[in-house]
Amino acid sequence: QPATDGFRANHVWTLDRLPADMDLRSWQLGNDQLLSLTLDEYVLLDLERTEVDGYDAVRRLACHSVQGEAVTMTQLAFIFGGIGVTLTSTVSTMRYLDLANDLVEVQAGLSVGSN
Repeated sequence: QPATDGFRANHVWTLDRLPADMDLRSWQLGNDQLLSLTLDEYVLLDLERTEVDGYDAVRRLACHSVQGEAVTMTQLAFIFGGIGVTLTSTVSTMRYLDLANDLVEVQAGLSVGSN
């Protein structure tokens, strides 16, 4: 995204080593609580089950604010080899419609190899 005076769109990868007995549902319940406690004005808009290369995954759509500016984020999260993998794509809410297809393409192109 070109430089602006406001929030810059970004993609952030997060990798978390998870306890051996933690499943996707438990991990994501904890993440839902963490997001609501740590992000200003957090509102979960949608949470859907999906897959990444045959691995169960969730896709989250939410809004929150960063330094008073409304932002929209999409997250794709799954567990691969005991590692919780999250790709978070965030954009100014005012630019979301302009960039939504690009965000979806990045997440749709995710591949981790055969299951």
